[in-house]
Amino acid sequence: YAFLEKFNLDLAMTVKGDEDIPLFDSMIFMSRRYKNDGYTTVDVALGYEVNEHFNVWTRLENLFDEEYTVGGYEAPGTSFFGGIKFTL
Repeated sequence: YAFLEKFNLDLAMTVKGDEDIPLFDSMIFMSRRYKNDGYTTVDVALGYEVNEHFNVWTRLENLFDEEYTVGGYEAPGTSFFGGIKFTL
């Protein structure tokens, strides 16, 4: 969503249902079934166009600090990113 001609706002929601996945267990050299509970995450990003060559942006992922796993590994909590983009 663009507003005030210079700003850009993005909102994303990911909804994932329960899943049953195989994970390799290196102790027994076999796969075991792992139940991964469903989860919902919300991400938001904001950008500002300083001029046609220069853009500043920021992004928050997992805004509500949802605890979940991906491939058997715990996902990070709320994460903040930011940057500057320069184009010729």
